[in-house]
Amino acid sequence: MKIKIVLFMILLIIISICCSKEDAVIPEFSIDEFKTYCYSGNADCGTPLSHEGEKVKVIGYVHALNTFPTSSRFHMFDSSSMLTSRLEIKVSKNENEIFKKLYTCIDTSDYMSFSKFEVTGIIEGTDLPINDNCKRGAFIVLSNENEIN
Repeated sequence: MKIKIVLFMILLIIISICCSKEDAVIPEFSIDEFKTYCYSGNADCGTPLSHEGEKVKVIGYVHALNTFPTSSRFHMFDSSSMLTSRLEIKVSKNENEIFKKLYTCIDTSDYMSFSKFEVTGIIEGTDLPINDNCKRGAFIVLSNENEIN
């Protein structure tokens, strides 16, 4: 009987390790859906956005004119048009590898050609003073090339 209890406890431990928080489902959004998700509450400066610090997946379009490796960022659009919603993606680490991966999928000979990407990163809020007002902006932060598909 003691052996069965010990085996049952070991099984519970294994299951709890296998089902850790890392295996949790990551929410997936378009650019517009992401903005709705982040700005569903208060967006005043100094106040965290809804879901700030969470890991999310965003699907969007990138083209060569909106990649800025020297400032470690690039823009994603909701569709293959610069007239749609835009989201800035910040790169916090491994910039060379991340931009190398981006450029392998972007047609740099045709600057108006868009490529579709999925990025998985952390929501970061940054205070953005605008005229006499201040709002908190939502960004995605990437730290390695495996967060881009």
